[in-house]
Amino acid sequence: MDKRIGVLGTMQAAAKKALFLRTYSSQVSLFSTDDSDVECALRTQLTVAGIKLARQPLRVDKRNERIVVLCEGGESHLMDLLYPALGCDVRSQLATNLGAKCTEIGTLEVDAHQQTTVEGIYAVGDVVTDLHQLTVATGHAAVAATNIHNRLPANFRS
Repeated sequence: MDKRIGVLGTMQAAAKKALFLRTYSSQVSLFSTDDSDVECALRTQLTVAGIKLARQPLRVDKRNERIVVLCEGGESHLMDLLYPALGCDVRSQLATNLGAKCTEIGTLEVDAHQQTTVEGIYAVGDVVTDLHQLTVATGHAAVAATNIHNRLPANFRS
């Protein structure tokens, strides 16, 4: 809360995360790694939210407990934390090859116990959601592990 937050990634990905992180701090800066122009509506949305659009980042350094982002034109930004919004490639091919259903973006469809549409195949983390957070994956894993444990024959449980 109320820390200097930098968001690093492509304009489209970083803007979405920066707007979300703005709810936690009034000091959010966006460091776009691509040269894409910001569409007018998105630029307005970022400006109204008070998100600073920095020049393209060239280097990231650590200084004591802070992060320094060096940008084109010699700009230097001191951040308390840097949030990478670099995305991920969903790797669900093994499960889909076995018959599991997936969404248009490739994430696997799972039930409330993290089981895919194929009996006995479970999935957690980025392969089922594009939230990209370790704590989400850890929670998914706990749910899946509990369900797998509960389905084991009694003589296998400890």
